Amino acid sequence: MCSGPLFSQTQNETVKGEVIDRLLEAIAEQNGEEADYTNLIEWLDEYFYNPLNINTAKKEDLEKLVIIDENQILELERYIRIHGPLLSIYELQLVRGWNKETIFLILPFIKVIPVLEEKKRSFKNYLQYGKHELMFRYQQIFEEQAGFIPDSLGNTNYLGSAPQLYFRYRYSHSDKYSFGLTAKKDRGEEFFSGNNTRGFDFYSAHVYLKNIWKFKSIALGDYQLQLGQGINFWKGYGFRKSSFSTSIMRNSRGLGAYTSANSNNYLRGGAFEFEFWKFRLTSFFSYDLKDATTDSTLTEEVITSISNTGLHRTDNELSKRERFSEMVIGNYLQFNHSFISIGAGVYYTKYNLNFQQGSQSYDLYDFTGNYQLNGGFDYKMRIGNVFLFGELSLDKDLNHALIQGLETSAGGFHFSMSYRDYAKGYNNYHSNAFGENSLAKNERGFYLGMQGTLFGKFTFNTYFDVYQFPWLRYNVDAPSWGFDGITQVNYTPSYNANVYLRYKLSQKAQNSLINDVYTEPQVDVFQHNIRLHAVFKVLPSLSLRSRMEVTFISRPDANFRWGFLAYQDVNWQPVKVPISASARFAIFRTDDFDTRLYAYENDLLYNFSVPFYYNKGLRWYLNFTYKPVRGLSVAFRISQFIYPEETTVGSGNDMINGITKTEIKIQLRYRFGNIHKKKDTKPDIEEPNDQ
Repeated sequence: MCSGPLFSQTQNETVKGEVIDRLLEAIAEQNGEEADYTNLIEWLDEYFYNPLNINTAKKEDLEKLVIIDENQILELERYIRIHGPLLSIYELQLVRGWNKETIFLILPFIKVIPVLEEKKRSFKNYLQYGKHELMFRYQQIFEEQAGFIPDSLGNTNYLGSAPQLYFRYRYSHSDKYSFGLTAKKDRGEEFFSGNNTRGFDFYSAHVYLKNIWKFKSIALGDYQLQLGQGINFWKGYGFRKSSFSTSIMRNSRGLGAYTSANSNNYLRGGAFEFEFWKFRLTSFFSYDLKDATTDSTLTEEVITSISNTGLHRTDNELSKRERFSEMVIGNYLQFNHSFISIGAGVYYTKYNLNFQQGSQSYDLYDFTGNYQLNGGFDYKMRIGNVFLFGELSLDKDLNHALIQGLETSAGGFHFSMSYRDYAKGYNNYHSNAFGENSLAKNERGFYLGMQGTLFGKFTFNTYFDVYQFPWLRYNVDAPSWGFDGITQVNYTPSYNANVYLRYKLSQKAQNSLINDVYTEPQVDVFQHNIRLHAVFKVLPSLSLRSRMEVTFISRPDANFRWGFLAYQDVNWQPVKVPISASARFAIFRTDDFDTRLYAYENDLLYNFSVPFYYNKGLRWYLNFTYKPVRGLSVAFRISQFIYPEETTVGSGNDMINGITKTEIKIQLRYRFGNIHKKKDTKPDIEEPNDQ
């Protein structure tokens, strides 16, 4: 038997970074480059500095960690119920379903304190133990883009300056309360000039309080609200298909503060959660101005499309700014018991302008009018080690959206399956449900996922999802169907190494491609992705991450196309020096935009980078962080695309004359107040017998 330390006190920050990287790597590739994971990072960051006591943590707090699933939470509750509160972190190895990988990932965010020893604080005490956070970020494309080049009259298409600016202040204590302000200016937007004399283009402020008398939470200003399985109402990021193949049941987190700089996907107004007996009532109100393209008829102004970019750089983009108002009022009542949770809600959305239907055939069932009314119910139920979940929602025209699923474990394997049926006429702009489409609309599908141990140090994750679209879609002029699936085999010889091989296959129908124009009839388009990924920690402070990935696309009416990506990452986090660094060098080539490849990149805190690698070229980046004094960090990032065979990079206003696109970022972060040094609660975890 050989044994050794999992990690020491000085490696806590390193392990936290590894956990965040693994989570974002797994989920970012399915959510696109525009997704925002600020809340996920904040939850992990808060629990790192204020670890959860595993003996008293509530189920909803454990769910925020994302690392563990419903079955593992159930087994932990069962262990504590039978054996009493844990006396040591060592005991987690005795909890069924908690393998070494799970324990390794969760250790930086938890602690074990006997219940009688844990100090209880009132809300007044919490106000004395809060922390302040100030952050400022500057970023800019180094090369000059076409939108900033003056014409013969000295005018530019981009009305503002090239730098992108970000400011954030927050005062908080764990998730007990939070007060904050966030502001952002995108590149090309005006700053205290021209059409924007208010400074930053986007401002967001919030007040969030928790556990005051019978109120579970109170939110004022900007907030998020996640209910049910995401069909009826879900504002904020939510899991979709990923290599976490069995994590398809949504754990709704209810009301929460909005701290992101994304100018969409939030509510603005006020809300509260009130608890009485086993019931929780959530009431909310929101009023905000939204961007859109509008048109004028003989009698009125109508909305033809919503703009979610949040960009106001040109005259055209400014013409879309705050074109209509949205008011949302809703109530949600939930009953919670030890083995069942049932919720029901009704939500009313009113617009000051009418939505006009598009002119294309696939627009036939799009929303029209000036109000939406949605209502429904959801549930989660536990029967033994089987978790059942589902949600049903109806709109004002009685069109339905439904999901039903289950998760269970048996013999070391974890299974999940679900069926979804989203009617072609169902309309709800506040949905964010599991599925292939971005909205819960025009889709039926069946999903099956499984993960478990093959033998020894080999594990696997796999899923298969088949779906049907009852009505037309963009570039698909008939009802169609498709499928996609992933099989991933993982090899983990030790905590210092992990290798996986992944194969993904997808098939979708599209109109025929004749002379670069999509026409009828339909053809089947197949895409194959093969990835080999490896992570090695060669020293306590040095880790390497390598990847090779190739994609192939075939269709009967076009030539065979393919794309390739390979990169090498180096992450350096010395244990006794207040600096850290990470870098990447990548090579790639793709035949066209369809064969582009996405890859998550390490970036600055609360900044997320999942660029697509397209065309033929090289990419590299370097991140550097220095912490000169307690609470202060200075971070710098430089990244560059190089296209040796091109003469320009990008298109339109973003076009650069040359072969490179270089971006620099500088970020200052200062935390003060209750930022006591995290105590070491990490034990040695025995390695398995290798004999």
